[in-house]
Amino acid sequence: DNGVLRFDHVRIPRDQMLMRVLQVTREGKVVQSNIPRQLIYGTMVFVRQTIVYDASRALSKAVCIATRYSAVRRQFGNQNGCEIQVIDYKTQQSRLFPLLASAYAFRIVGDWLKWLYRDVTERLQANDFSTLPEVHACTAGLKSLTTSVTADGIEECRKLCGGHGYLCSSGLPELFAVYVPACTYEGDNVVLLLQV
Repeated sequence: DNGVLRFDHVRIPRDQMLMRVLQVTREGKVVQSNIPRQLIYGTMVFVRQTIVYDASRALSKAVCIATRYSAVRRQFGNQNGCEIQVIDYKTQQSRLFPLLASAYAFRIVGDWLKWLYRDVTERLQANDFSTLPEVHACTAGLKSLTTSVTADGIEECRKLCGGHGYLCSSGLPELFAVYVPACTYEGDNVVLLLQV
């Protein structure tokens, strides 16, 4: 789902073709192999569990930047003339702290999905496909949820840093630009949620 390649008048030697699941005979007929198609799903489980784990890292980084900024930045004085740390404002806390909690939760869920991947791999090797529907629902739903929340969370952290959040030196614009494609690759989030 990430690109297309088209050849015209190019001959590829059969021994150089990737023919694990499908083979092409010398006559040009396509033949399916005896490998159960469910085994291929193991790779998708691995990739999606990695995406969930990466969501925790990306959100953690954004929250760390916004928290440090909020602790250092001071605005508006009180009666004593001292400026107040931005992190002491309830509105800042109510926007920042749930993202911090989500980053921790995504890390725990990512660890659980690693365990689930090991479990499903063992089952697939034993030709036990009974857990695949549940595994698909978990990985599809969690990939969709964590990447959407993380992309939105990085943007929220940028806003929490005020005008400084727009600066490339904050690290947030690049983090956002690099992370957002996760909402699309390995399954568009809307499509994945429709499968859950």
